[in-house]
Amino acid sequence: MQLKVCEAVLVRDWDPSQFSTWLRHTGQAGGLQSVLQLLQGLDVYVVGGAVRDFLFGRAPLEIRDIDLMVDAPTMEIFPRVDPVFRHELTWFGNRTYFVDEFGRTVDVFPVATQRCERCSLERALWCCDFSFNAIAVGLDNYELRDPVNGITDIDDRRCRPLTEGWNLPQEGRAFLLQRFCDFIDRFSFRYILWRIPDQVASELQAKGSEAYKDVLAAYMNVRLSHIIDESTPPELS
Repeated sequence: MQLKVCEAVLVRDWDPSQFSTWLRHTGQAGGLQSVLQLLQGLDVYVVGGAVRDFLFGRAPLEIRDIDLMVDAPTMEIFPRVDPVFRHELTWFGNRTYFVDEFGRTVDVFPVATQRCERCSLERALWCCDFSFNAIAVGLDNYELRDPVNGITDIDDRRCRPLTEGWNLPQEGRAFLLQRFCDFIDRFSFRYILWRIPDQVASELQAKGSEAYKDVLAAYMNVRLSHIIDESTPPELS
């Protein structure tokens, strides 16, 4: 498929109407609209799993949560939504809003680094955990933003952890290692880039803590069940 790259915007025969229609058919479409009304006037992007799953070809009714990245300070975001929806803090300190009685959710977080420093959208996407989660769609015009070439990785079925996104304290790295295992189990990847997960697993193993026993066991199972392909393309960082 032809790819045309222009700065941080990548066009992949992208039809904005297809994604907008798909989004309207997700189970939490009504709750999403309510959240977006509360965020009216702010620049809002759909990021992460919903965009990834659309590009992987998943049906909209399979989607359980939608992530929104908002280009505004936290004090302009959360006070608008907190009084309306029951919510919990995510591991990263952002909000998961429960938008219906079936447990479907919308996560909301600012355009920022892992240390909650405001930054450009492109920098914020580089701070995501995996390249296939670092794709954004603006809800004003449904323009696709892909500064890390995550769509190329989706096309190639490559699991590529992003170095900056894994630059976290030890507990955060353990959390991402578990996510890595979950993704390997869910998607049929042709290429898996092991360098960062191997480093994290070695660090956790060196700690010898019982707290990491389960995630290390899961990682060992994933590592042993996937043959390393010597033709794997070089890792992109």
